[in-house]
Amino acid sequence: QAHEKANEGLQRLDSIIVSKNPLPTSLKESAFKTKWELFIEIEDYASAIATCAVFNRLYPGSSYADEALMRIGKAKVDSGSIDEGIGIFRQVLNLPNSTAKAEAQFNIAEAMYAAADKGADANSPGYPRRHSAAMQQYKLCLDKYPDSPFAGQSIGRLVDYYVEIKDFVQADDMLNQIFVEYPDADFLPGMLLKWVIISYQMGNYEQAIDK
Repeated sequence: QAHEKANEGLQRLDSIIVSKNPLPTSLKESAFKTKWELFIEIEDYASAIATCAVFNRLYPGSSYADEALMRIGKAKVDSGSIDEGIGIFRQVLNLPNSTAKAEAQFNIAEAMYAAADKGADANSPGYPRRHSAAMQQYKLCLDKYPDSPFAGQSIGRLVDYYVEIKDFVQADDMLNQIFVEYPDADFLPGMLLKWVIISYQMGNYEQAIDK
């Protein structure tokens, strides 16, 4: 009876949202939030997105809407609708006051990374570079949101990619740059371990021991 209960809830919420009585703003915001959560639960994503759009117009300073869009985007990607998920993550990037932009950008990269693996032919000459488009998105995440927790994960993906395509010189150059530009970052210890492996692959054993 999920849909029946959801519809009952939606009717009650609408009575709050359209009420002409002087209700507190926080109550109306909560009503919107509960409304799109109900739509998400019954997998009516189009209605959830439409509700978010109305909410953003009425309450442009609230952070509620980006939370909902992130949930919808992840659900779309998990269900195999990767392009739709990416489109929703891009909506988050366009929100003026969103605090989830770094996560949205990282999720775009992750979705493109997963899409490149679907049906990929390991025997194809271009197979090692199948993730090149996703790498551009990871680089965007790093450049635009260097202080976010997703910067380190993006760097890890980039370095792993250069190792995968056996471009150890590029990986080494990138790690040198990272340690100069982000000297206090939390992700540096993990990067040192990658640097050991890359140095070894390059035959630079002295650097490997140093790292």
